[in-house]
Amino acid sequence: SLNRLEAFGCHALSAKSMSSLADQCPNLRVLNIGQMPKITDVCLTHMIPCFKHLTSINVTGINVVRDRTVHCIVKHCSKLESLTLSSCPCITDVSLVEVSTYLPTIRYFDVSGCRKVTDTGVQAITLTCRHLQYLDLSSTRTG
Repeated sequence: SLNRLEAFGCHALSAKSMSSLADQCPNLRVLNIGQMPKITDVCLTHMIPCFKHLTSINVTGINVVRDRTVHCIVKHCSKLESLTLSSCPCITDVSLVEVSTYLPTIRYFDVSGCRKVTDTGVQAITLTCRHLQYLDLSSTRTG
């Protein structure tokens, strides 16, 4: 079965087709749905619990991604090693605290362009996530 989906920038893919794909591909390990403007909050909330084996997710530039979306990701995807939230304008320090709480073994974390992220969130990550090898904080409000 499919274990990797690279759909970055696929502007035509609908939320409905992504939701049905989630039902068909429970063993997905890599999900790259960055820059897909048709993805909705409802779609994400439906998809994420289907993917219990994800090790990598990229939601770059998806405006509907919020802290509650990240909460859903970290609760359902316990094997996650790579999380890219780049240019998601609604992401705050709350998401970084969630990641530090539920995904202490994360290795790759990108919050570049998340302008609401500050030193508070970064401190939570750096104190807890001892396996972190890559952390992108460019264009955030960190000092």
